[in-house]
Amino acid sequence: MQKHKGFTIIELTIAMVVMVILLGVGVVSLRSARANGRDYERQADAQIIAAYVEQLYAKEIRDSSNNVIKKAGTYPATILWSNATYKGIAFADLDTTTTHAPGATSVSLLPATSVSPAPTKDQYYYLPRQADGAVCSTIAQECRTFQIHYRTEVVNEQKIIEGKRK
Repeated sequence: MQKHKGFTIIELTIAMVVMVILLGVGVVSLRSARANGRDYERQADAQIIAAYVEQLYAKEIRDSSNNVIKKAGTYPATILWSNATYKGIAFADLDTTTTHAPGATSVSLLPATSVSPAPTKDQYYYLPRQADGAVCSTIAQECRTFQIHYRTEVVNEQKIIEGKRK
């Protein structure tokens, strides 16, 4: 009887099927790990933004004409983020990389216009509130608390980081 060197078609097919399965598991694991990494980055960004806003609480901020645009003992109103001039003054020291969600090409930190913003995975919302819970949108209003809203990618749920003072 003659012995053949090599593998049979069945053995090669089984080996290829096993490799495809392992490759599929690896790709799924890699995608999941990357999504988890982006979620951790979103959480870290929101925490950095919240810490920065906390630092602003005690500061009085004035514009170039020496007008008060944020009183000491309050949080910044949404107008300070949405007005380019005020934004450049109040948030000048905020690391701009934290204002971009993972993979986003533009600024992701937005001022909230309602008390229940619904961010996408590419957005962060800054929501300052008055004592009565309403959105704090003007310089004249006293912002007593704030929230940073963001959405996770893996489980697609909205997360909120609350200001420390109430």
